[in-house]
Amino acid sequence: MNKITLAFISSAILLTGCSTMDAQDCQSANWEMIGMKDGENGKLLSTFGEYSQQCNEFGVNANRQLYEKGRDYGLTTFCTKDRGFSEGRQQNQNNNVCPAPLQSAFNQGYGIGLKYAAISREISNIESEIWSLNDTIKDKNKALEKQEKQLDQQEDVVAATKAYLKDFKKAQKRITKWKVQIEQLKHELAVQEYQYQELVNQFGYQ
Repeated sequence: MNKITLAFISSAILLTGCSTMDAQDCQSANWEMIGMKDGENGKLLSTFGEYSQQCNEFGVNANRQLYEKGRDYGLTTFCTKDRGFSEGRQQNQNNNVCPAPLQSAFNQGYGIGLKYAAISREISNIESEIWSLNDTIKDKNKALEKQEKQLDQQEDVVAATKAYLKDFKKAQKRITKWKVQIEQLKHELAVQEYQYQELVNQFGYQ
């Protein structure tokens, strides 16, 4: 196996996210490519320290200059408003790795992404509550039907029926309330999506 093949395999391993390097990896590593991939994934500069420490154990010095050159280039792909929105929507941590000229656009997209995620979670929670209330209503209906069949056998059937009907009406009101809130949240979500599109139109994709 020649050196070019070894270098390709080593780089491929590192570019897929493997953080453990053996002697062969260290000797054949393409530090500029490794830095570029780490930059594209928004990794901290301290990641190089991990590589360096591992390679030092094999008597190999990691090339910080080439790594930083590649990482700086990779960050131009990561530090965009579109990637910021994606990171925020996935609720990934903002490590503020972007250089100053790119940080603002990334942060704007990231903030909108966080709001998008929060609203989506709230909508999901409300929908779950509605499903739960619907199940409660079904149970109340079954109980009410059973109660109606016992009209001739229970002296307190009237009071019991009124209680069930009262609970039934309360559940219906709660569902109506949740539905209104969902519509409000959907509207707010649409506003956030519009604001994000405005950012895209303003800065353009990178």
